[in-house]
Amino acid sequence: MTRGAMGVRILGAAVIAWAIAVPSWAQSGTGVSAALVGDIVRSNRSSLDAVGGEPGNGEGLTFSLRLDRALGSRWGVELEYVHGAELEFELNRGSFVMPAEFFSAAGSSLTLPAGYRYSTSTRWSTIAPMLWYRQPLGTRTSLVYSAGMGFGIGRSETTYTYTPLPNQNTLPPMTSKYTSYTINPIVGVDARIGMTDHLSVVPGVRLLGADGGILLRPSAGLRWEF
Repeated sequence: MTRGAMGVRILGAAVIAWAIAVPSWAQSGTGVSAALVGDIVRSNRSSLDAVGGEPGNGEGLTFSLRLDRALGSRWGVELEYVHGAELEFELNRGSFVMPAEFFSAAGSSLTLPAGYRYSTSTRWSTIAPMLWYRQPLGTRTSLVYSAGMGFGIGRSETTYTYTPLPNQNTLPPMTSKYTSYTINPIVGVDARIGMTDHLSVVPGVRLLGADGGILLRPSAGLRWEF
């Protein structure tokens, strides 16, 4: 079984288990939250322009939904869904050596220099079951530390546009699509600031491992406790 297939099966099992448990949680100690989330992606980079160096970095705004349940006076469990922001970036490359098979003279043993430009649109959505520990700071304020595993679904679409040298044939743009499934650790800290007996303001931040980099997600939202 591939890593992607295993991730999909584990993710499906986690969602089903949570769905079965939710009806019994409509009681005191259960909270639901909605928040605005910043997606800040930082990816691995190479300094070799002809080989790599793709930025793979970006920032965007999205949203999250959470369901949490206290299992004691200080600790509990949570399920969070984040709909990844659509991040876009564009990069130009100088000359590089490209096999002639990419040009109309297919089968030639020559290589031809050319330049290219590519634009990428990517989105990284996650579902994360977590454990949390609450540290009271007063009668209405507390810090909540959380840790768990993030099941990620990444989708990207890249369009390549080639610029040949004079007297070379022009290549049409090429588009590729890529979907990845990963499982990575996630940690975070939130502040619960009580406004009423049921309503709280919840600012926080989460750090998640991503495919070839890290994903930082600051957030600000509202939580309602039953």
